[in-house]
Amino acid sequence: MNKADARKPLVAVCALDTDSACVERLLAFVREQAAGAGLPKLSVERVALALTELFANIGRHAYRGEPGRIELSSWLDEDAGLLVFEVRDWAPVRWEENTARIDRVCPRTGTVAAGGLGMRLIHSVSERCEHRSLTDGNLWRLEFAARPDTGD
Repeated sequence: MNKADARKPLVAVCALDTDSACVERLLAFVREQAAGAGLPKLSVERVALALTELFANIGRHAYRGEPGRIELSSWLDEDAGLLVFEVRDWAPVRWEENTARIDRVCPRTGTVAAGGLGMRLIHSVSERCEHRSLTDGNLWRLEFAARPDTGD
């Protein structure tokens, strides 16, 4: 999951601060990448929702509302039929849960467990969500189907 990996051509990188002023830049970047990968409009908005939620979680929980930065990378894995985003931050590691344990189905009100509703939302719209703790931060990888969604 690093930029030197020759198997994944780098499409674009966007560096952001974790403040609300960057949300418009984040959305523009994500929508441009998703639309450029040929996703239908509804799928583009689902991808934007997932990345916006992750961005908000990093600002709120990892950086705890303090100034911080993230680096967002995106590429299209045509062989796998996936649009991939990696989100890197330099915040202390605060996520120790295994992302595979988060249910893909949204829970009933009052039954939100570890991972919260935001992580469940991210899982519900992505094919895969992975987290890796680094010595100096966190790396998140979200994968989305890059084929036409017949439900749009």
